[in-house]
Amino acid sequence: MSDYFPFLIAILIVLLTFISAMKNGVVKLLSSGAAALALAIVLIAGVHFLPVLADQFLDLELSWKMNLGISCVLAIFTYTVSRFFFGWVFRVLLGPDSWMHGLADGVPGGILSLFPSLVIVFVLFNFVRIAGTQLELNYVASLSRDGIVNTVKELPPYPTAARWRNQVEDAPMVAGALDLIDPFSNRVNRNMAALVMVSQSNSLKGFLLDQGETADLVGLSGFGELAAEPLVSEALKTNQPVEIVSCHRIQDEAKEFSEAEKLRLLDLEPVLTRFVDQIVPVVVPEVKPSDIP
Repeated sequence: MSDYFPFLIAILIVLLTFISAMKNGVVKLLSSGAAALALAIVLIAGVHFLPVLADQFLDLELSWKMNLGISCVLAIFTYTVSRFFFGWVFRVLLGPDSWMHGLADGVPGGILSLFPSLVIVFVLFNFVRIAGTQLELNYVASLSRDGIVNTVKELPPYPTAARWRNQVEDAPMVAGALDLIDPFSNRVNRNMAALVMVSQSNSLKGFLLDQGETADLVGLSGFGELAAEPLVSEALKTNQPVEIVSCHRIQDEAKEFSEAEKLRLLDLEPVLTRFVDQIVPVVVPEVKPSDIP
């Protein structure tokens, strides 16, 4: 049941918004929803197009942090302005003097509330996807460390947020739509970054070469060669998933990758889970003071 937590939250949001619109009216909900949609559009457009515009017109390469920072500022400004604008628009459209006033509350208002509630669900699913990808890549990085098979600690399970992300992506058409707007959690980009990290690990790479889901992909030499390139190597040293996935060389290689469809459909959860399950922590005998000569 916990794997479906995002959907349970989404249903709860829709129900609470519906009830609130029936009792208190839908004007504020509609204006907030429209402003939130404007925020999301500006943020997505900024992440995608600001680096291109900066390169073409300013001959400047934006880092992902600067790109995200500028995009967030523009998005928050857009939300603030559009919140007032849409508030005025919906007050006029659904106010007491409007012929549409009957839609402002009750069941019609509840139906109209589906728009803002679905905007909230859209934002929620994006956050779940980004958080899941962040934690999954951190998990891959930790499993790719040298000597992981000789650990004395019990390894943690596959991240719960990544399982939630996988459930969200299993919904019809959701994964493909979100791939278009989120370059970080785009399945080809993130799996390319993951396998580049795997290429640096003898134990994890060797295990994935024996698994049917990953043998063909991991066996390709391109990941190790890509990891050795200066830009990618520098990104790997930061050990930050956003830095790695945002690396231009990784994204460029992902676009031209010959097995892009296999990479897109790759699900790392089962193979990473099996890898962890077959690792038996090394037991270090306790040394008592009486044992010391």
